[in-house]
Amino acid sequence: MIVKIDDKRKKQLGIQKLSYLILLILVAAIYFGIIAWRPIIGYYYIKDAAKDAAKPGYFKNKSDYVPTENEVRTAILQTADEWKIPLKSYQIRMNRTKENITVTVDYTWTFNVPGYKYDYRFRFTEVGEQVRH
Repeated sequence: MIVKIDDKRKKQLGIQKLSYLILLILVAAIYFGIIAWRPIIGYYYIKDAAKDAAKPGYFKNKSDYVPTENEVRTAILQTADEWKIPLKSYQIRMNRTKENITVTVDYTWTFNVPGYKYDYRFRFTEVGEQVRH
């Protein structure tokens, strides 16, 4: 027995397959958003913490006070800890001058997707504002 499918039914089947494809893409996007939101948002919070901590006067209300490396490192590590970002002290490098401090942070986050692990490298450099004399 041969079943003929008319054009209207073929169109409905095509739309149904397209709907399943769109649903699959939507589910994949939601899944990726769930596993990726913390490291991505955390990256920006860590970057802001580095920028703020490297500013003169951030830790003391003196505009000519350049923070110590330990103060900057501690502020960045606290922010990373709040966001559960695997950042270690040795991944924070600093270059201190008389006028400012430059902070470079470099770490890797592993995204665990079923059947695959992807290591993504987060890296940025922030330069503190120059001390005004």
